This record gives sequence, C-alpha cells and structure tokens, in this order.
Amino acid sequence: MKVTNWDLYYKKPFKATVFTRSITGNYLIRLMKKWISKVRPLEIMEFGGANSCFFDLIEKKIEPDKYYVVDNNSLGLDIFRKRIRERNDVILFNSDVRDFSTDYKFDLIFSVGLIEHFNKEDRNIIIHKHFEFLKPGGMVIIFFPTPTVLYRLTRFLAEVLGIWTFYDEIPLRVNEVTLVAGKYGKVLFNKINWWIFLTQAMIVVKKNDNE
Repeated sequence: MKVTNWDLYYKKPFKATVFTRSITGNYLIRLMKKWISKVRPLEIMEFGGANSCFFDLIEKKIEPDKYYVVDNNSLGLDIFRKRIRERNDVILFNSDVRDFSTDYKFDLIFSVGLIEHFNKEDRNIIIHKHFEFLKPGGMVIIFFPTPTVLYRLTRFLAEVLGIWTFYDEIPLRVNEVTLVAGKYGKVLFNKINWWIFLTQAMIVVKKNDNE
C-alpha cells in the first residue's frame, strides 16, 4: 500500500481542506470549551500536529498556558516553528507518537486525522499514548474519518479523479475506537460530523483517576 506523502501535504495542502478545517476547528473548540476551558493552568498536547492548523484558533478561543506538539515530520514542524517564532509556551517534539516518551503530564491530549493512518496494532498503541501522558482525570479528544456512505462515495470520486492522496487512510467505526479508548477512561461524548463529505467521527474521553 502506498503511504501518504506528508512533505507534499505540508508544501501544498489540498485547497478544500481550508473549508473542512474550519468546520472541524469549530467542533474542536466547542468540545474544548465544554470539557476543559475552566482548567487553569491549562496545558494541551496535540499529537500529529506538525504545522498545526488548529493552534491559532485554540490560542485565540481557549488560551492555553502551554501548547505542545508531537510529530515526526520535520518539514511540518519547521513550518510551524517559523510561524510561531521563538516562544516559551509552545513546545515541539520531533518524534513518532508511537515512540514518544516524556515526564510531562497534560490536561488535554487531542489528535485530528492521525490514528486512521496506522494498522490496528499501531493504532491501539497510539490511542493508549493519548492517555499515558494525561494527568488523572484529564481529557482526550480524537477526530477520525468514519466509513459512512457519504465518505465512501466522496473518496471513490476523489480516487477516480486522481486527487486522493491519503493512500493509507483507514476509515474507522466509532465503536472500533471507543472500545480501545474505553479501557483507559470513560467515553463522555461521540458524534459524527456530517458537514464535511469525508465524514469524521469525534470522541471525548475522561481518563480514569487511577490510571
């Protein structure tokens, strides 16, 4: 199977993503406002956010005290670093999420469009990583594509037109993800975003206090 060329993705993002990111970003902010906005000080970690397309919105609407990113794409991280310049409150880790390790603990760890690019074994490792570095009672938010009829039709048309570039993307059913995430916390919310043709599911999970 061909894999997604993330360097190309960061050099030349697909134009339609500007529209879909806006919708996804608004959902993300609503969830953060509901579940973690009152936590202070607030430290947020984004997995797979090399040139984070959500950071500016999160900084404006949520105002985290510190923001961390883990990604193994050097180009995307360099682009992000140039955007934010030198800041003590934004910390970037160049690491594969599966191998990531730190002594830090965070109030929220989230990812958008990450777990679906891995096989089941690695996907389960990454879902666990979302909880490994959380404070007790911390929150996890995960967005991932889900195989609705609308998703399948949209992807089929994109593949026929030769504009599909996420070759290793595996759309996931909500229960596939909640069954794994539910081992580490309580699933508080799940929903499908029907406003974008490549439909996304989103879940919110509160880490068990004893984990």
